Amino acid sequence: MSLSSDNSGSENIRCIVRCRPLNEKEIGLGSKCVTISSDSKVVFVENKNDKLANGKYAMDHVFNENVTQEEVFQEIGEPILKSFISGYNCTIFCYGQTGAGKTHTMMGPLEQLFEENSSPQGLIPRIIHYLFNEETKVKNIITGGNLDKSKDIKMTIKFCVMELYQESIIDLLKTENNTNTTGKNSNNDKANELKIKEDPKKGMYVQGITEVEIKTAKEAKNLILMGLKSRHVAATEMNAESSRSHLLFSIYLSTSYINSRGGKIEKMSRLHLIDLAGSERQKKTKAQGERIKEACMINKSLSTLGNVINALVENYEGKNKYIPFRDSKLTYFLKDSLG
Repeated sequence: MSLSSDNSGSENIRCIVRCRPLNEKEIGLGSKCVTISSDSKVVFVENKNDKLANGKYAMDHVFNENVTQEEVFQEIGEPILKSFISGYNCTIFCYGQTGAGKTHTMMGPLEQLFEENSSPQGLIPRIIHYLFNEETKVKNIITGGNLDKSKDIKMTIKFCVMELYQESIIDLLKTENNTNTTGKNSNNDKANELKIKEDPKKGMYVQGITEVEIKTAKEAKNLILMGLKSRHVAATEMNAESSRSHLLFSIYLSTSYINSRGGKIEKMSRLHLIDLAGSERQKKTKAQGERIKEACMINKSLSTLGNVINALVENYEGKNKYIPFRDSKLTYFLKDSLG
Protein backbone atom coordinates (compact mmCIF):
# COMPACT_ATOMS: atom_id res chain seq x y z
CA MET A 1 0.00 0.00 0.00
CA SER A 2 1.33 3.43 -0.86
CA LEU A 3 0.38 6.85 0.40
CA SER A 4 1.21 10.34 -0.68
CA SER A 5 0.29 13.81 0.38
CA ASP A 6 1.41 17.36 -0.27
CA ASN A 7 2.33 17.59 3.38
CA SER A 8 4.79 20.05 4.85
CA GLY A 9 6.53 17.30 6.80
CA SER A 10 9.81 15.62 5.99
CA GLU A 11 8.15 12.78 4.09
CA ASN A 12 5.71 13.33 1.24
CA ILE A 13 5.49 9.70 0.14
CA ARG A 14 5.18 6.69 2.42
CA CYS A 15 5.15 3.06 1.37
CA ILE A 16 3.41 0.60 3.67
CA VAL A 17 3.04 -3.14 3.14
CA ARG A 18 0.16 -5.24 4.42
CA CYS A 19 0.71 -9.00 4.45
CA ARG A 20 -2.45 -11.02 3.94
CA PRO A 21 -3.14 -14.39 5.62
CA LEU A 22 -2.48 -17.58 3.67
CA ASN A 23 -5.47 -19.02 1.82
CA GLU A 24 -6.48 -22.70 1.95
CA LYS A 25 -4.59 -23.57 -1.22
CA GLU A 26 -1.37 -22.01 0.07
CA ILE A 27 -1.73 -23.74 3.44
CA GLY A 28 -2.19 -27.05 1.63
CA LEU A 29 1.02 -26.44 -0.34
CA GLY A 30 2.93 -25.84 2.86
CA SER A 31 3.57 -22.19 2.08
CA LYS A 32 4.53 -19.73 4.79
CA CYS A 33 4.05 -16.01 5.23
CA VAL A 34 6.92 -13.60 4.73
CA THR A 35 9.11 -12.68 7.69
CA ILE A 36 8.89 -9.21 9.22
CA SER A 37 11.59 -7.46 11.25
CA SER A 38 10.98 -6.73 14.93
CA ASP A 39 10.63 -3.00 14.26
CA SER A 40 8.04 -3.63 11.46
CA LYS A 41 10.19 -1.79 8.94
CA VAL A 42 11.66 -4.61 6.82
CA VAL A 43 10.02 -7.55 5.07
CA PHE A 44 12.09 -10.64 4.15
CA VAL A 45 10.95 -12.68 1.14
CA GLU A 46 11.90 -16.30 0.47
CA ASN A 47 10.35 -17.84 -2.63
CA LYS A 48 11.62 -21.18 -3.90
CA ASN A 49 9.75 -20.78 -7.19
CA ASP A 50 10.88 -17.23 -7.92
CA LYS A 51 14.41 -16.60 -6.68
CA LEU A 52 14.48 -13.16 -8.31
CA ALA A 53 11.90 -12.01 -5.74
CA ASN A 54 14.01 -13.13 -2.78
CA GLY A 55 15.54 -10.46 -0.60
CA LYS A 56 14.79 -7.91 2.07
CA TYR A 57 12.74 -4.79 1.42
CA ALA A 58 12.75 -1.72 3.66
CA MET A 59 9.38 0.04 4.07
CA ASP A 60 7.95 2.84 6.18
CA HIS A 61 5.86 0.23 7.95
CA VAL A 62 4.96 -3.45 7.53
CA PHE A 63 1.69 -4.92 8.83
CA ASN A 64 1.60 -8.63 9.59
CA GLU A 65 -1.26 -10.91 8.54
CA ASN A 66 -3.13 -10.39 11.83
CA VAL A 67 -3.45 -6.61 11.62
CA THR A 68 -6.97 -5.19 12.11
CA GLN A 69 -8.73 -2.72 9.83
CA GLU A 70 -8.77 -0.21 12.71
CA GLU A 71 -4.97 -0.44 13.08
CA VAL A 72 -4.59 0.16 9.34
CA PHE A 73 -6.81 3.25 9.61
CA GLN A 74 -4.86 4.64 12.56
CA GLU A 75 -1.52 4.19 10.80
CA ILE A 76 -2.60 5.27 7.31
CA GLY A 77 -6.04 6.86 7.13
CA GLU A 78 -6.05 9.20 10.11
CA PRO A 79 -2.71 10.99 9.43
CA ILE A 80 -3.57 11.53 5.76
CA LEU A 81 -7.09 12.62 6.70
CA LYS A 82 -5.72 15.27 9.05
CA SER A 83 -3.47 16.62 6.28
CA PHE A 84 -6.44 16.71 3.91
CA ILE A 85 -8.67 18.59 6.37
CA SER A 86 -5.77 21.00 7.01
CA GLY A 87 -5.80 21.95 3.32
CA TYR A 88 -3.36 19.63 1.57
CA ASN A 89 -4.06 17.56 -1.55
CA CYS A 90 -3.62 13.89 -0.60
CA THR A 91 -3.77 10.42 -2.12
CA ILE A 92 -4.10 6.94 -0.69
CA PHE A 93 -3.89 3.98 -3.02
CA CYS A 94 -3.52 0.21 -2.82
CA TYR A 95 -1.08 -1.52 -5.16
CA GLY A 96 -0.53 -5.25 -5.54
CA GLN A 97 -1.25 -8.46 -7.39
CA THR A 98 -4.83 -9.36 -8.17
CA GLY A 99 -6.40 -11.17 -5.22
CA ALA A 100 -3.97 -9.65 -2.71
CA GLY A 101 -6.68 -7.89 -0.70
CA LYS A 102 -6.57 -4.33 -2.04
CA THR A 103 -10.35 -3.91 -2.15
CA HIS A 104 -10.67 -5.46 1.31
CA THR A 105 -8.22 -2.90 2.69
CA MET A 106 -9.79 0.06 0.92
CA MET A 107 -13.46 -0.88 1.25
CA GLY A 108 -14.13 -3.97 3.34
CA PRO A 109 -17.34 -6.03 2.95
CA LEU A 110 -20.07 -4.06 1.16
CA GLU A 111 -22.83 -5.73 3.18
CA GLN A 112 -21.44 -3.95 6.25
CA LEU A 113 -20.89 -0.60 4.58
CA PHE A 114 -23.71 1.12 6.50
CA GLU A 115 -23.07 -0.52 9.86
CA GLU A 116 -21.67 1.66 12.63
CA ASN A 117 -18.41 0.56 14.26
CA SER A 118 -18.10 -2.48 11.98
CA SER A 119 -14.64 -3.97 12.53
CA PRO A 120 -14.19 -5.30 8.92
CA GLN A 121 -14.80 -1.87 7.33
CA GLY A 122 -11.92 -0.61 5.22
CA LEU A 123 -10.24 2.77 4.88
CA ILE A 124 -12.85 4.49 2.71
CA PRO A 125 -15.92 3.97 4.96
CA ARG A 126 -13.81 4.82 8.03
CA ILE A 127 -12.62 8.07 6.43
CA ILE A 128 -16.20 8.99 5.53
CA HIS A 129 -17.36 8.21 9.06
CA TYR A 130 -14.62 10.44 10.51
CA LEU A 131 -15.51 13.38 8.23
CA PHE A 132 -19.18 13.36 9.15
CA ASN A 133 -19.29 11.95 12.68
CA GLU A 134 -16.24 13.47 14.37
CA GLU A 135 -17.40 17.08 14.11
CA THR A 136 -15.34 18.49 17.00
CA LYS A 137 -12.12 16.83 15.78
CA VAL A 138 -12.69 17.98 12.21
CA LYS A 139 -13.41 21.58 13.21
CA ASN A 140 -10.35 21.63 15.47
CA ILE A 141 -8.17 20.52 12.54
CA ILE A 142 -9.76 23.10 10.22
CA THR A 143 -8.94 25.90 12.67
CA GLY A 144 -5.40 24.68 13.29
CA GLY A 145 -6.14 23.68 16.87
CA ASN A 146 -7.83 26.98 17.72
CA LEU A 147 -11.44 25.86 17.76
CA ASP A 148 -12.30 27.84 20.90
CA LYS A 149 -10.95 31.06 19.35
CA SER A 150 -12.62 30.64 15.95
CA LYS A 151 -16.17 31.18 14.74
CA ASP A 152 -18.43 30.78 11.70
CA ILE A 153 -16.76 27.48 10.72
CA LYS A 154 -18.11 26.14 7.43
CA MET A 155 -17.35 22.99 5.47
CA THR A 156 -18.54 21.83 2.04
CA ILE A 157 -17.82 18.31 0.78
CA LYS A 158 -18.25 17.12 -2.79
CA PHE A 159 -17.84 13.56 -3.99
CA CYS A 160 -17.14 11.98 -7.36
CA VAL A 161 -16.54 8.39 -8.45
CA MET A 162 -14.75 7.43 -11.66
CA GLU A 163 -12.83 4.54 -13.13
CA LEU A 164 -9.87 4.44 -15.45
CA TYR A 165 -10.52 1.57 -17.84
CA GLN A 166 -8.04 0.99 -20.68
CA GLU A 167 -6.89 4.63 -20.40
CA SER A 168 -10.47 5.92 -20.64
CA ILE A 169 -11.94 7.92 -17.76
CA ILE A 170 -15.56 6.96 -17.10
CA ASP A 171 -17.92 8.84 -14.77
CA LEU A 172 -19.54 6.16 -12.57
CA LEU A 173 -22.18 8.50 -11.14
CA LYS A 174 -23.87 9.18 -14.47
CA THR A 175 -27.21 7.38 -14.59
CA GLU A 176 -26.66 5.96 -18.08
CA ASN A 177 -23.36 4.38 -16.95
CA ASN A 178 -24.87 2.77 -13.86
CA THR A 179 -25.18 -0.78 -15.15
CA ASN A 180 -22.96 -3.76 -14.38
CA THR A 181 -20.56 -4.13 -17.32
CA THR A 182 -19.03 -7.37 -15.90
CA GLY A 183 -15.80 -6.66 -17.70
CA LYS A 184 -17.24 -6.30 -21.18
CA ASN A 185 -16.04 -3.30 -23.11
CA SER A 186 -19.19 -1.21 -23.33
CA ASN A 187 -19.86 0.51 -26.64
CA ASN A 188 -20.53 3.65 -24.63
CA ASP A 189 -17.11 3.71 -22.92
CA LYS A 190 -15.47 5.87 -25.59
CA ALA A 191 -18.55 8.06 -25.95
CA ASN A 192 -18.58 8.68 -22.19
CA GLU A 193 -14.82 9.17 -21.90
CA LEU A 194 -13.84 12.35 -20.10
CA LYS A 195 -10.73 14.50 -20.45
CA ILE A 196 -8.26 15.68 -17.84
CA LYS A 197 -7.63 19.41 -17.72
CA GLU A 198 -5.10 21.55 -15.87
CA ASP A 199 -5.98 24.98 -14.53
CA PRO A 200 -3.55 27.38 -12.79
CA LYS A 201 -6.06 28.05 -9.99
CA LYS A 202 -8.19 24.92 -9.96
CA GLY A 203 -5.37 22.46 -10.51
CA MET A 204 -5.98 19.07 -12.14
CA TYR A 205 -9.61 18.18 -12.83
CA VAL A 206 -11.75 15.97 -15.06
CA GLN A 207 -13.88 18.03 -17.39
CA GLY A 208 -17.58 17.22 -17.05
CA ILE A 209 -17.24 14.82 -14.10
CA THR A 210 -20.27 14.55 -11.81
CA GLU A 211 -19.56 16.20 -8.47
CA VAL A 212 -22.22 15.62 -5.82
CA GLU A 213 -22.37 17.68 -2.62
CA ILE A 214 -22.89 15.40 0.36
CA LYS A 215 -24.02 16.25 3.87
CA THR A 216 -24.12 12.84 5.57
CA ALA A 217 -22.07 9.64 5.66
CA LYS A 218 -25.10 7.71 4.37
CA GLU A 219 -25.26 9.88 1.23
CA ALA A 220 -21.57 9.26 0.55
CA LYS A 221 -21.92 5.50 1.00
CA ASN A 222 -24.93 5.42 -1.34
CA LEU A 223 -22.75 7.08 -4.00
CA ILE A 224 -20.05 4.46 -3.42
CA LEU A 225 -22.54 1.65 -4.08
CA MET A 226 -23.83 3.46 -7.17
CA GLY A 227 -20.32 3.73 -8.56
CA LEU A 228 -19.38 0.13 -7.76
CA LYS A 229 -22.32 -1.15 -9.82
CA SER A 230 -20.63 0.16 -12.96
CA ARG A 231 -17.05 -0.93 -12.34
CA HIS A 232 -15.46 -3.30 -14.86
CA VAL A 233 -14.82 -6.69 -13.25
CA ALA A 234 -14.20 -10.12 -14.77
CA ALA A 235 -13.05 -13.60 -13.83
CA THR A 236 -9.45 -14.69 -14.35
CA GLU A 237 -7.57 -17.79 -13.21
CA MET A 238 -6.27 -15.76 -10.25
CA ASN A 239 -9.45 -14.03 -9.10
CA ALA A 240 -13.12 -14.78 -9.75
CA GLU A 241 -14.00 -11.07 -9.63
CA SER A 242 -10.80 -9.37 -10.72
CA SER A 243 -11.00 -5.59 -11.02
CA ARG A 244 -10.23 -4.59 -14.60
CA SER A 245 -9.96 -0.88 -13.91
CA HIS A 246 -8.58 1.63 -11.43
CA LEU A 247 -11.39 2.89 -9.19
CA LEU A 248 -11.08 6.48 -7.95
CA PHE A 249 -13.12 8.07 -5.18
CA SER A 250 -12.33 11.78 -4.99
CA ILE A 251 -13.44 13.97 -2.09
CA TYR A 252 -13.28 17.75 -2.56
CA LEU A 253 -13.27 19.83 0.60
CA SER A 254 -13.83 23.57 0.98
CA THR A 255 -13.51 25.12 4.44
CA SER A 256 -13.68 28.59 5.91
CA TYR A 257 -13.68 30.20 9.35
CA ILE A 258 -13.11 33.51 11.12
CA ASN A 259 -9.95 33.49 13.25
CA SER A 260 -9.29 35.28 16.54
CA ARG A 261 -8.09 38.41 14.72
CA GLY A 262 -11.27 38.65 12.65
CA GLY A 263 -9.67 37.42 9.42
CA LYS A 264 -11.42 34.95 7.15
CA ILE A 265 -9.41 31.83 6.33
CA GLU A 266 -10.46 29.76 3.30
CA LYS A 267 -8.95 26.48 2.13
CA MET A 268 -9.62 23.98 -0.65
CA SER A 269 -8.19 20.47 -0.84
CA ARG A 270 -8.84 17.07 -2.39
CA LEU A 271 -8.41 13.52 -1.22
CA HIS A 272 -8.13 10.72 -3.79
CA LEU A 273 -8.88 7.21 -2.51
CA ILE A 274 -7.84 4.71 -5.17
CA ASP A 275 -8.42 0.98 -5.47
CA LEU A 276 -5.96 0.10 -8.21
CA ALA A 277 -6.51 -2.78 -10.60
CA GLY A 278 -4.34 -5.78 -9.75
CA SER A 279 -1.02 -6.37 -11.44
CA GLU A 280 -0.85 -9.76 -13.17
CA ARG A 281 1.29 -12.19 -15.12
CA GLN A 282 -0.60 -13.34 -18.19
CA LYS A 283 0.58 -16.95 -17.94
CA LYS A 284 -0.86 -17.18 -14.41
CA THR A 285 -4.22 -15.63 -15.28
CA LYS A 286 -4.45 -17.54 -18.60
CA ALA A 287 -5.96 -14.40 -20.09
CA GLN A 288 -7.27 -14.39 -23.63
CA GLY A 289 -8.74 -11.80 -25.99
CA GLU A 290 -10.13 -8.76 -24.16
CA ARG A 291 -8.58 -9.90 -20.85
CA ILE A 292 -5.06 -9.72 -22.38
CA LYS A 293 -5.70 -6.18 -23.63
CA GLU A 294 -7.00 -5.16 -20.22
CA ALA A 295 -4.00 -6.70 -18.41
CA CYS A 296 -1.52 -4.93 -20.69
CA MET A 297 -3.15 -1.55 -20.07
CA ILE A 298 -3.31 -2.20 -16.31
CA ASN A 299 0.35 -3.19 -16.09
CA LYS A 300 1.42 -0.23 -18.25
CA SER A 301 -0.32 2.34 -16.05
CA LEU A 302 0.97 0.69 -12.86
CA SER A 303 4.49 0.77 -14.28
CA THR A 304 4.11 4.47 -15.04
CA LEU A 305 2.89 5.10 -11.50
CA GLY A 306 6.04 3.41 -10.18
CA ASN A 307 8.23 5.50 -12.50
CA VAL A 308 6.57 8.72 -11.31
CA ILE A 309 7.06 7.86 -7.65
CA ASN A 310 10.70 6.92 -8.23
CA ALA A 311 11.29 10.22 -10.03
CA LEU A 312 9.60 12.18 -7.23
CA VAL A 313 11.83 10.50 -4.65
CA GLU A 314 14.97 11.22 -6.69
CA ASN A 315 13.98 14.87 -7.05
CA TYR A 316 13.38 15.05 -3.31
CA GLU A 317 16.95 13.77 -2.84
CA GLY A 318 18.28 16.67 -4.94
CA LYS A 319 18.45 15.09 -8.40
CA ASN A 320 16.97 16.89 -11.40
CA LYS A 321 14.83 14.04 -12.70
CA TYR A 322 12.06 14.32 -15.30
CA ILE A 323 8.73 13.23 -13.82
CA PRO A 324 6.61 11.41 -16.48
CA PHE A 325 3.16 12.49 -15.21
CA ARG A 326 1.75 12.58 -18.74
CA ASP A 327 2.69 8.98 -19.54
CA SER A 328 -0.65 7.77 -18.14
CA LYS A 329 -3.98 9.37 -17.32
CA LEU A 330 -3.82 8.08 -13.77
CA THR A 331 -0.55 9.88 -12.96
CA TYR A 332 -1.55 12.98 -14.93
CA PHE A 333 -4.78 13.33 -12.94
CA LEU A 334 -2.84 12.87 -9.68
CA LYS A 335 -0.14 15.38 -10.65
CA ASP A 336 -0.95 18.00 -8.01
CA SER A 337 -1.67 15.37 -5.33
CA LEU A 338 1.47 13.26 -5.86
CA GLY A 339 3.88 16.07 -6.76
